[in-house]
Amino acid sequence: MTLAGNLFYLSGNPRAYQHPCGCLHPVGGALWREIGPGGMTIGSLELLAGIAAGTGICSLHHNEYHPEPFEYRPERWIIGENGSTKKSVARERSAFTPFSSGPRSCVGKGFAYHELTLTLAHALLPFDSQHVEWSKKREFSLRDHVTGAKTGLSLRFTLRQQQ
Repeated sequence: MTLAGNLFYLSGNPRAYQHPCGCLHPVGGALWREIGPGGMTIGSLELLAGIAAGTGICSLHHNEYHPEPFEYRPERWIIGENGSTKKSVARERSAFTPFSSGPRSCVGKGFAYHELTLTLAHALLPFDSQHVEWSKKREFSLRDHVTGAKTGLSLRFTLRQQQ
């Protein structure tokens, strides 16, 4: 199936490609907080008062909470596809937080989803794409700061021949 065919199929549920893109390569980093007076203990880890601690979005999305967290499986977001149920899709959505969640979530989340959809459609439509063999083991690097700096994805785009 071509990239255009995949995007057409996924357009029935745009979050089927928006969510995996955010899970595999999240935009933001951790939301750091200062440990309060008296410190705290998480499992066997003791954190002293005054230090900054946080959990990176990348580590949240690669938790075993998601079955096969390192695999690109857009069907996990579509009810009835490849064994996905209403309950499993709801579970995936509740654990997916690239824009944070609750009252402090990103106010531009809806706009970002629309921008992602339009950008992908306009940027990829004129091209055919193919997977390029990895030069090293399948690994993506993520350096955590205000936004994520990524390396590792190898794609080749060639301009389509006019018909």
